[in-house]
Amino acid sequence: MIAEKIEWHPDLFDSPEVAEIRERCANMQATLDRVRKKTFAKHNVADSRIEDMDRRLQIIERALCVCSCSR
Repeated sequence: MIAEKIEWHPDLFDSPEVAEIRERCANMQATLDRVRKKTFAKHNVADSRIEDMDRRLQIIERALCVCSCSR
């Protein structure tokens, strides 16, 4: 079996290098989470601005239609 051929080296998993790599990974994950949250927030703001502009455009289009129809 493969499991019988693998030698177990617990010192590899508890080394300072591995601890540093785990810490860097955790920091990178936290950074990615912050960037992801900021990106979603920017998209939400942009989406709300687009919706607002769309509503304003509809109002202007209706007003133009009413003006052109009343002549």
